[in-house]
Amino acid sequence: MDIKIPDKDKFIWRDNMNSKNNKISISELSDDMVLKIIHEEFMKIKPKHYKEFYEKSCLPSIPTIQKRFGMKFSDVLIKAGIPVELLNTPKSNEYYIQILKQLAEKLGHTPSMSEMKREGQDPSIYVNRFGSYNKALKIAGLPINESNFIKKDIDKRKIIRDYKQLSERLGRPATQKDFNKYMPYSSTVVTSRFGSFVKLREEAGFPIDKRGTGRRVYYKEIILKRLVKDYIENFGPLSMKQLNQRPEYPSNSTLKRLFSTTKMSNIWKEVEKEVRRTKGNWTNNRSQNKQIVDAGIRGEKNIAHNLGFLDSSRFIVYNDITVYSEDYKLSQQIDHLVIGPGGVISIETKSLKGEIIVRSNEKWEQYKNNNMYQIENPTQQVMRHEYILKRILPQGTHIKSIIVMGDYHTKVKNEEKCAYTIVNVNAILPFIDEHSSKAVLTEKQIQRVNKILIKHMIQNRQNTLCVS
Repeated sequence: MDIKIPDKDKFIWRDNMNSKNNKISISELSDDMVLKIIHEEFMKIKPKHYKEFYEKSCLPSIPTIQKRFGMKFSDVLIKAGIPVELLNTPKSNEYYIQILKQLAEKLGHTPSMSEMKREGQDPSIYVNRFGSYNKALKIAGLPINESNFIKKDIDKRKIIRDYKQLSERLGRPATQKDFNKYMPYSSTVVTSRFGSFVKLREEAGFPIDKRGTGRRVYYKEIILKRLVKDYIENFGPLSMKQLNQRPEYPSNSTLKRLFSTTKMSNIWKEVEKEVRRTKGNWTNNRSQNKQIVDAGIRGEKNIAHNLGFLDSSRFIVYNDITVYSEDYKLSQQIDHLVIGPGGVISIETKSLKGEIIVRSNEKWEQYKNNNMYQIENPTQQVMRHEYILKRILPQGTHIKSIIVMGDYHTKVKNEEKCAYTIVNVNAILPFIDEHSSKAVLTEKQIQRVNKILIKHMIQNRQNTLCVS
């Protein structure tokens, strides 16, 4: 396709450029001209996803382009002459195995995960699809070179720190399987440094269950963090009934044994001490915290309201649910969940006002009323939601996790530093529409996923907006 732009059209293009955000206005351009610009920008950027195309191109929003041509964005790209193989369409397992074989043939040996990255491939895809990178190699018929996975520059202190962080995210001591799935290096590193995975758990401060009974083992450090979190959200101690209703907690007698006391009041005293240490005078500022909670409720209501406009014949929507995995003894509260043709969309709501600065692997910054506040990075929470959904839903179910700002006026900067997509509440419907343009679930599969999800719900405090 000839994408040379005549001088006259270039002049029009410049005239339509918005100096504030470097986006052009397409209202005065012909359809052919817009298609030429789309083709030129796409081939220049070669985006991995449509969000990247919007961020890096000079074109306006994707919904604007869709409205202009009256078709899905993927169809617009095809109309613009973009090769189908460059579009972000779902790929089969066989496709990725073939890529792996071709790369091995090119290199002359089994490619390591770092070599995959250097060749422009994402090794995490193989971990997510096949359970581990080694399993993908076995399916491809390639020999596993353990030396490729042992990073000699990683010392024991870093491994212990990484292991503790992973265990905190999971809400329990991480297993060897967890380590291979989530860490950028394999558990062979652990055995080379510590002698065994059990030794790593001991050095990380997690006691080993030597009773051989198969019973679940609880750890004070993890339970204390959960109690602190629930104390803050509840504005005080939980009742005995509330504790007994939550599967993540052991029995009252086990709680007392963990904290070396005979009274629950002593446990809550220790929790209050930890709250004051981590949150300052949090407990003395109830009115301010109530405002925060009220803002959170408003944000969730805003999103629930928008989700209510989804077509009930295509989508199933849940608001404020808690799901539980019997096998893993884990539970997670999820703000919103959408099941549709594009798969399962897990939504984490953040009702933050002002300007939010995203920092990778660090606390985020909030600028409001000429003040700067450090706020918790929500990616770990989103990761936990995604983890439990993968445990209870059929293998291979496409799960997309996003963070949605519940306030209409919130501005977010450095979005690209976040591991998950961030959208504002007013953009949630266009996002879901675009995400669902490539169907990965049939109506029958949607209903199957829904039935499995219902079986794993502990509570559904608000009724679903629509369940077909």
